[in-house]
Amino acid sequence: MTRHIGTKLTHLGLLGIAGAAALGGAAPPATEPPLLGTKDYVARALVPADERFEYGSGPSRFADLYLPKGVRPYRLVVFFHGGCWMSEYGLDPVGGFCRALADETGLAVLNVEYRRAGEEGGGWPGTFHDAAAALDFVDELSTRAPVSSRGVIVAGHSAGAHLALWLAARAGLPFDDPLRTPVRIRPSRVVALAPLADLADVPGTACAGALDGLLGPPSLRETRLRSASPAARLPLGVPQVLVAGRATGSSPSLWPVPTPEGPRCRRCGLSRRDPLGRPLRARHARFPGVAGGAGGVPRGALTASQLGGPDSERIPLTLPRCSTTF
Repeated sequence: MTRHIGTKLTHLGLLGIAGAAALGGAAPPATEPPLLGTKDYVARALVPADERFEYGSGPSRFADLYLPKGVRPYRLVVFFHGGCWMSEYGLDPVGGFCRALADETGLAVLNVEYRRAGEEGGGWPGTFHDAAAALDFVDELSTRAPVSSRGVIVAGHSAGAHLALWLAARAGLPFDDPLRTPVRIRPSRVVALAPLADLADVPGTACAGALDGLLGPPSLRETRLRSASPAARLPLGVPQVLVAGRATGSSPSLWPVPTPEGPRCRRCGLSRRDPLGRPLRARHARFPGVAGGAGGVPRGALTASQLGGPDSERIPLTLPRCSTTF
């Protein structure tokens, strides 16, 4: 279930702290515009949603719903913002992205807030329980808003992309695992922008200082990584689109690394085969880009069918080429 998705270069933009992309026009720019720095990113005002829903009790357990125009019920994208799982970074800055995503694709977008390290209940296991509760809330949401609970797409950026991938993996957790909760909704696919796909690699990223807040003290890290890291749960059994800029410091790796003989696993825990047992055939895409200053990443278009929408539409997302892997 591996394919390589080609995209054409278009206008540049940046969504997020470390390097995911934003929406905009389709014409290639004469020069690359500067990327957003962290201060500019967090200063972005929230673009109001059509409605806010609480999926649990507490100040950080809610989600904003952005509805498109078109035929109802809408297929749904559940989106998790990034920010190293830290309480300083919330969902406000990505509201504009979610609004544009809904308008451009015809898909409804649920922008999820969740408890993060630095606030009561955040980290282990609350952050994971909130991600699971937010996704399972879609079952109820479909009775209160014009969205479908079938074919739900889960997406995220950076730390939020980690949660999106983890949600694809949670159904395979042992029944006695502390992160295990009943699974009511499973993603039909995951779109991960600059994902922290392997938590064992986080110490080498800009989010290194946040790992203790997410997993607890280092003495517990090895055990908890087996539950919390998507790379430790492969194969996930859900189609994924993983997107990373070459210089995105928070996203050090995708699943496979190519060799002349074919993909080579970075760790023995990474599967070489897809869920049907077929050998993995993947390429590790590389893209120009910088983090935290000037420059940009290529922008392109994913067909709506790759996000699960109508085949005839094209979605002008600011995404570089990306690999869909198992």
